[in-house]
Amino acid sequence: MGYTLSPVQMNDHGEVAFIISRDGPGNFPSPTGWNAGVYRYDSRTGINPVMVPGTTPVPGGGSFWGSLFVVATDNRDDIYFPAMICTTVQVKFPTQTCPDGSPGVLTYGAYKADAKGTITPMVVPGDAAPGPAGSYFDFTHGPASNTRGDFAFTAHVFTDVCAHPDLLYCWDSVFLKKSPSGEIVEIARVGKPSPVPGRNYGPAYGPLVTPNGDVAFIADVSPNGDFTEPSVLLYSKGKTIVIAAPGYALPGGGHFARTGFNNQSVAINNAGEIVFNAALTDGAQGIYVWRHGSLALVAKTGTNVGTGIVANVDQGTGDTQVAINDSGQVLFSAQYQAGGGGLLIATPK
Repeated sequence: MGYTLSPVQMNDHGEVAFIISRDGPGNFPSPTGWNAGVYRYDSRTGINPVMVPGTTPVPGGGSFWGSLFVVATDNRDDIYFPAMICTTVQVKFPTQTCPDGSPGVLTYGAYKADAKGTITPMVVPGDAAPGPAGSYFDFTHGPASNTRGDFAFTAHVFTDVCAHPDLLYCWDSVFLKKSPSGEIVEIARVGKPSPVPGRNYGPAYGPLVTPNGDVAFIADVSPNGDFTEPSVLLYSKGKTIVIAAPGYALPGGGHFARTGFNNQSVAINNAGEIVFNAALTDGAQGIYVWRHGSLALVAKTGTNVGTGIVANVDQGTGDTQVAINDSGQVLFSAQYQAGGGGLLIATPK
């Protein structure tokens, strides 16, 4: 085994889902996610494979060749994961031919494995996409779901421009597949207007779904489309609102510049409370929580948390993971001005 490609996920039953490379530590095969497998863990049976590249069959035929970032699990013990597969549909992004010589090229699709291990496609290349007749997805991944079966994901539509193309990659858009209807709704589409005045969507990613179908996500809204201003947004009841975007005033002083670049920079609990990390325009960093339409400061540069005064919350990496539970407690890390740091829990008063 090698390294995990996604934050490890756990449901309320203690079942864990994770994606891990299988080429040993320090090896990063191309394309991203090649030969990575999906696994589940529980205390009764230990670690069990969900999808093993070259072994587990793809529903409808063919082989899985790997996975990608982001796995999700719910309290039904279903696991949602991205998978590298071959497709015969036309794609917009740079790709490679199928490794086994079969017709088609490599891409990604989004799948579900139920508690018994049965794998079914959620949204895969060739499935119809919102837009003019004939629109279809040419890659799908970034899955998230809730217990009623709503399924959020990131994807590229073949008829859309392939912005910033790379191997098996274009900038993503965010969609929601509603349950039980199966209707796919466009939430954030690259190049279309965002709710930030005068700004279009760049890449959108990291969707998270609440029990009632609200979706928190990150989207870049930089005017030059250079991925410098990832912002925090919420889709609720058919409308997308801004939680934090460039220039927005923040509680405790200062203005928002961006959130982190990775999916784990934002988290949401079942009550719809959102926590996120932020870089401020004055160089400070902070952790903020959105509850019932209002932002509150958790901690920022200069906050005395009892064990030290916060210097930063990104460990010098430009990003950090945050979490929030259904009691509203916020988990984050910080470095202190005097040195050292800690993993901290903030409890609402």
